[in-house]
Amino acid sequence: MWAALLAATLVAGSKPKPPAPRVVFADARTGVSQLYSVQPSGRGLAQLTSGGSTDWTSPAASPDGRFVAALHAQQLW
Repeated sequence: MWAALLAATLVAGSKPKPPAPRVVFADARTGVSQLYSVQPSGRGLAQLTSGGSTDWTSPAASPDGRFVAALHAQQLW
């Protein structure tokens, strides 16, 4: 069933919709540094991390927006 649906989609020429762009950043609004993402319009704020760490820095989204990399305790995550 899934193969037929995929084949029909590919034959029809439709392409998968890329994810909406997101801005990722570190902020200490909760008292400790956390990573967040938000749409460029400012809507859809999402907290990506939790816990007591205070040293998240240099977050960057992958080109397709599916992943985030950041430094934590001078290590790449």
